[in-house]
Amino acid sequence: MRVKSIITGAAAAALVVVGVPTLAHAETSDTVKPVASLSAPSTATFDSSTTGLVISATDDIGLAKVVANIYQDGALLVSTQSAAGGATSFDHTVDLAALRTVGLLPLGDYSVKYNAVDAAGNLSKTTTFAFTIVDKVKPIATLVTPTAASSTSGTIAIQVDATDARGLNRVVANVYKDGTLVKSTQSAAGGATSATHTASVTLPDGSYSIKYNASDLTGNIASTGTFAFVIDTTKPTVTLKDGALPGLKSFKLYDAGKIDKLTLNGVEKNLTDNAWSDLNNVKPGVFGGVEGANTLVVYDVAGNTTTVEFVLDTIVPTVVAQSSEYQTKEGGRIAVTLTFSEPIAAAPGQGWYGSGTTFTKVYYSEKTHTIAFSDAAGNAGSYTFTVPPVQP
Repeated sequence: MRVKSIITGAAAAALVVVGVPTLAHAETSDTVKPVASLSAPSTATFDSSTTGLVISATDDIGLAKVVANIYQDGALLVSTQSAAGGATSFDHTVDLAALRTVGLLPLGDYSVKYNAVDAAGNLSKTTTFAFTIVDKVKPIATLVTPTAASSTSGTIAIQVDATDARGLNRVVANVYKDGTLVKSTQSAAGGATSATHTASVTLPDGSYSIKYNASDLTGNIASTGTFAFVIDTTKPTVTLKDGALPGLKSFKLYDAGKIDKLTLNGVEKNLTDNAWSDLNNVKPGVFGGVEGANTLVVYDVAGNTTTVEFVLDTIVPTVVAQSSEYQTKEGGRIAVTLTFSEPIAAAPGQGWYGSGTTFTKVYYSEKTHTIAFSDAAGNAGSYTFTVPPVQP
């Protein structure tokens, strides 16, 4: 029958004994020594967080106990043993991680001397196994910022947090463009079990990636993470198209980083994320356009914006007042003055003078006339009037 015993935690720490204890010899005719062998670890260099010492012993009659004593530089550090209870086979396990937890086995070189005693007091051969406890656990590095895949700022705030149970050496974050290193940043951790690395990096427009990791005091390197992002600080270009009909506005939109959307007076229109786009034939009631002042905001994919203020005018100007004045000059004449509902683009014909909303022309005889005019937006109107008789 094989019995297993595991020495762990505080119990393992309590088994600190100087010298190898002996068992009183029982009256027996058994003179065959037990056999003790090392079952684990299979290598002399290991990480104690995942490895323990296992001593396996056998005896044809029955085992009393199995002993394993740990030494460093010839001095006994820990003595452990397990009673076998007469079993013919028995495993004694020393939990190295538990011993490290209470500070007994720091990283370094050690040896274990182990043997077994049977019920008759026969002592097995004492064997020595030299081993080294190393740290093979990698640190963990986490990118905290940036989190957005694009930025409208040329300055990127980088933060990498890292942890390691046995102490960090440094935390690193490097910036690459097209596979070429453009900026290397790092912070020393000084053996802390947790550390934060921050850096502020200013970059021109373009596509980049951050590669980040951390190393611990024994040289283990965290898995390297990669985060891709785009710097785009250039605003979209908005150009008013020529040739639009009166009362309509059309715009050409461009951004190398692609146009995302636009809003017209707060009404959003989603676009197809292309470098070139259009907003055509805007008029009151279409795409959010209103009569009078309008605000167009164009967004690129990165979030840059361009704002354009423009006016939609679909109202045809009219004549709101007409007056006539007799003048004695040149043998008598009539000065006709017209007042318009809004400023017109130019005088309504030859001989008219004035500006804005008021224009005057002198006539020398009674006659009916029709004039044409337009406002600055191109809205065209006409007006027919009769010149009164030329008399006081």
